[in-house]
Amino acid sequence: FETNSNKAVINSSGLTVTQGGNVVGVFAATSIIGSSTDKVTINNSGITLRENNVDTIQIASGIVAVGDVANEHISMSTAGMTVRDGATVLANFAADITLGEVGSNKRNVFIDENSGVKIRNNTTDIASFGSDVTLVGGTMSLNDGTRNRLVISSTAMTLTDEAGNNLVVIEDASGTPTVTVGEADGTKSNIQITNDGLALRSGTTDIISIAGTEVTVSGS
Repeated sequence: FETNSNKAVINSSGLTVTQGGNVVGVFAATSIIGSSTDKVTINNSGITLRENNVDTIQIASGIVAVGDVANEHISMSTAGMTVRDGATVLANFAADITLGEVGSNKRNVFIDENSGVKIRNNTTDIASFGSDVTLVGGTMSLNDGTRNRLVISSTAMTLTDEAGNNLVVIEDASGTPTVTVGEADGTKSNIQITNDGLALRSGTTDIISIAGTEVTVSGS
């Protein structure tokens, strides 16, 4: 005991250290080292490090949390590492890895150590990349930076040149499978194949058509 502002007091509650009129250490069932805004707290629940009045590191029940648990932080345990924004899980790293939030209409990437990489809507696969590649639902487009060059939907596949002209169209929109090779525009030459046969055309006009054993030449 030096002065009332600089002292160490031992009583039934434990040991309290005061410096400059401020309590800088308490050693008891709950031990505290530091000021109220910057301190280390140790008790039977674990260890907490507070900096600038925010708990930035917490160790309890085999889990280490780094960051403000009310906001963005990381938690680590023997189960893996989790990145959170408050209670929302943004990423999880373990034997399998999840990047992104898992929830209704939320997109995420799931990396399965055994089966490959999956792009998902919530837990539903949109695309999977493993021994095979599978794309599910919607329309797939390959774009050269200016326009879609290949578009695959549930009813058609269209291959387009750099000018935006359709070079190959495979479709079944009306229930009749049709393949068109070349531009079906104006008087441009193209070939169309259906269940009924094959036609060499100018635009959409048949010039020569083949159906079964019959060949028809326009104007003949």
